[in-house]
Amino acid sequence: TLLDEESLRSFREKLLGEVWDAEAARWRDWLVRLCEILQRSSRFFRRSIDRVSEDHPEYLLQFGDLKKLDRTAKGILADVLRTPLPEQQKTELGAYYDLQFLRIGLATLQGMPLSQLDAEFTEVADYFLEILFDICKAEVDATRGRRMMTHDRLALFVAGGHARERAHQDDYDLVVLLDSDSEEMHRYSNEIMTRLNREISRRGIMPQYHLADRFGSYVTRFSELEEFLRGEGRISYVDMSQLLGARQIVGSSRIEEEFHRRIIRGCVYENREIYIASVIGEIQSRRHFMSEQCKGPEFDIKECRGGLRDLEMSMLLWKVVHEIREPIGGRFWDVLAEKNPGQRWEFKELQESFQFLNRLRDVYRLSVAPVNMLNPAYLDRPGELLGYRASEGVSAGEKLYRDYRKHCTRVADRLDELVETVLKF
Repeated sequence: TLLDEESLRSFREKLLGEVWDAEAARWRDWLVRLCEILQRSSRFFRRSIDRVSEDHPEYLLQFGDLKKLDRTAKGILADVLRTPLPEQQKTELGAYYDLQFLRIGLATLQGMPLSQLDAEFTEVADYFLEILFDICKAEVDATRGRRMMTHDRLALFVAGGHARERAHQDDYDLVVLLDSDSEEMHRYSNEIMTRLNREISRRGIMPQYHLADRFGSYVTRFSELEEFLRGEGRISYVDMSQLLGARQIVGSSRIEEEFHRRIIRGCVYENREIYIASVIGEIQSRRHFMSEQCKGPEFDIKECRGGLRDLEMSMLLWKVVHEIREPIGGRFWDVLAEKNPGQRWEFKELQESFQFLNRLRDVYRLSVAPVNMLNPAYLDRPGELLGYRASEGVSAGEKLYRDYRKHCTRVADRLDELVETVLKF
């Protein structure tokens, strides 16, 4: 078990005495580095360190070499593909995910660029889900004694932060669609997802199935989703936003095109006026609620005026206006700038703020706590990790907070201007 903060501080101080033996000094320096990592880490991130070191304590020796950690993780992934037994495959795949989650977290604390972090984490999470799906499918086939072909019928999509290609996601919003009305195929697909759901949970990831609340099953048929979305009075910005932001992980290009044609184009774009009005209304009502009902609303990096929620919802608005298929991640702003040359500078500013706020959120999760409500008393640590330094009586945390508020104010002002252009389309 990892030491608490006070024990860590005491242990590190004891290590700092003189050591004459070269080999002992080398080990002492390694322990000091490990203590420094743990002291900079939130309990959330320490749990990921604990999970890795509990099964593979030898990996602790590689913490100072991220490239070596990456090679080790990829070696584990290669073993997954060579291992014939499903249980062992799942164990090795889980070890791969845990080690890569840890490596990318360490890279975040060391200042790796946000775009690289997001790209690497997304690749790892996509591999994990895709391979785990195949393993679970093979288990169900073995249990049933025969194989069912799902490649052109079943698709697994991610929504939320994973779909937006964001790093450090500890929950997965999953959408599972079946292009078949066969009861046997539906039962078979649910069996796969039941196993997949169990394995995801073992990694400390919370799987969420928004459509399951609507239809009572992990797996939703295309036909019933179409019928629901086309139903009178059932247009919901929550349902449409999740589907609009979904990104396919498992399935063929044919089913991806069916999803875009029947669901996105046929149900979302066909109701764009209702959707746009609903999202704008939601942004305005949420801002009013936060200002009137919440204590310290400006500290909520996600829900505050000009925060991440405003940015994400505005990106969905523009996605509908221009019918853009690009995921709403960092590259999305470049696409918007190309399609709106008259507002190129405004979108550039929003992109900078989007990156700043996401970077702050990542570092806060890993160094303080995995929450959206920032505590001013604990901003010094993330401030220093982000390059701020105390000077002239102003702490690193205070400087970070000032920049945070500047970005939120700029986002709110720019979005208010740009929403007016949305209403003209």
